[in-house]
Amino acid sequence: KIAVETGIPGGRLLEDAGAPTLSLDQIKAIVETAHARGVIVIAHVTNEWEMRRAVDGGVDGLAHTPLDEIPSDLLRALVDRKIPMTGTLNIWGTPTNTVTANAQRNVAKLVKAGGTVAMGTDYPFQVHGGLPIEELKLMRDAGLTDEQVLLASTRDAAIACARPDLGTIELCKVADMI
Repeated sequence: KIAVETGIPGGRLLEDAGAPTLSLDQIKAIVETAHARGVIVIAHVTNEWEMRRAVDGGVDGLAHTPLDEIPSDLLRALVDRKIPMTGTLNIWGTPTNTVTANAQRNVAKLVKAGGTVAMGTDYPFQVHGGLPIEELKLMRDAGLTDEQVLLASTRDAAIACARPDLGTIELCKVADMI
């Protein structure tokens, strides 16, 4: 996991303070090196421009949804390149705040466009410890169906982790059933 993020929604906090953030060339070099070793690269993002830089750099997945609107061309790139995004909606506080609502809209837009949204957490920053029930509720409140939430928590989470042996109940896959 690499951090392509500035610390605040819509801002360039780290860059404004003189701290470095990864350039496009640095991201490309990291991705190339990782891929040569058979390792995927997931980018931590908070804003649309960070997501764009990460996607342009060739990352394999995204941790967190941007807190500003994902433009349609970037949504299309995520769908076309099959780049999964782990929403982590529950780290932004109450379901009624603007930041959470923006993140929920982005998750819904990506699913509607045919993209992959995985359920995940950002422990210890999620609001509650343990099973992320709040995350599931926030995904449902974003407009995902029960089936889409279940798939995000199983199949799509396995996709985001590059684990084709997990996530669905099929022959030759690892599965624990309760």
